[in-house]
Amino acid sequence: LASAPFLERLSFRVEAIARAGDPVAAGAAHGGVRIALRSFGAELARLGWLAGLAGALAGLGVLIPGAAVITAPALVIVTIVLLPLEYAGHALDRRGAAFRDRLRFLAAQRATMLGFGSVAFLACFVPGLNLVLMPALVVAGTLQVLRHDPPSERESVADLVSFSEPEP
Repeated sequence: LASAPFLERLSFRVEAIARAGDPVAAGAAHGGVRIALRSFGAELARLGWLAGLAGALAGLGVLIPGAAVITAPALVIVTIVLLPLEYAGHALDRRGAAFRDRLRFLAAQRATMLGFGSVAFLACFVPGLNLVLMPALVVAGTLQVLRHDPPSERESVADLVSFSEPEP
């Protein structure tokens, strides 16, 4: 949570460099405090959603005898599946992508996102490694969003940039 504004800025810079001169990316540079507050809010929402899901699975594992055999691996799988949203979240937040669109984004690149989530998950087990790899994972997540054009991006870019020429 504390690194959210810094990672948001990193994600923005990666996108600005990758899109060299894109009016949407250039326009997003203004309002540093607003962007930092938005990144805190978005990060808090992501953490809350994952904590709620993890709490529900853990609760089932504790309350139902023998359920831990199923809920523990389910928690690992859910974490691996959803972890790419943590690192692509900054770029998806700038697009105003709804959670449903984020899930479609994950499903569209299923194998890539499972691999990405697995690497991020394993990095969390080595003390300090996740802190070192976090900027690289945010860069990778941002580039994935740019490369695979989430479903909601086309609509939001068209709404935001009414003066641009339509692509053939």
